[in-house]
Amino acid sequence: MESQSYGVGKLAFCNKKYFSYCDVVTTPRFVDGVERLFTNHTVTNIVTLGNNFTMAGVFVSQKGVQYKLEHRLCDYLKRNWMKTYLKAAGLKLPCPVPPGTYHFNDLELPPSDAPLAMLPGTYLFEGEMYTTVSKERAVGVHYTIHFSDSFKRKKKNMKKNKGE
Repeated sequence: MESQSYGVGKLAFCNKKYFSYCDVVTTPRFVDGVERLFTNHTVTNIVTLGNNFTMAGVFVSQKGVQYKLEHRLCDYLKRNWMKTYLKAAGLKLPCPVPPGTYHFNDLELPPSDAPLAMLPGTYLFEGEMYTTVSKERAVGVHYTIHFSDSFKRKKKNMKKNKGE
């Protein structure tokens, strides 16, 4: 069987100044004969989250090649691929995001339509949210993700989407 994505996901840190609760559970499972990685996150933010926070993620290959994504939170949530990703989990987040508990269930990693031009291989992904001005870390996750040859082919065939 072909492996698209596999690995382990874990919570790296949760700053109690911004979140009273953070949890990450990530498991691989087979879908149509292909191993996929799914994650569940639950967070309780105690402050309003908007463009005063920045989302960032770095993919690092086994050869040291890096690919970085970085956007202010509301700008990130407006991207078409992120809307599709959250919709799959039954979420439509307003921005700014008011204090509350949010459950992100059954999110596939990597998102199927994320603008990633990744070469096949295994990557460490380190994602975090931090305050935009002071860069104080708020929450972070780490994943090991494998991109197969078919992921690369699928990306080549995707149509360009202006909202990305």
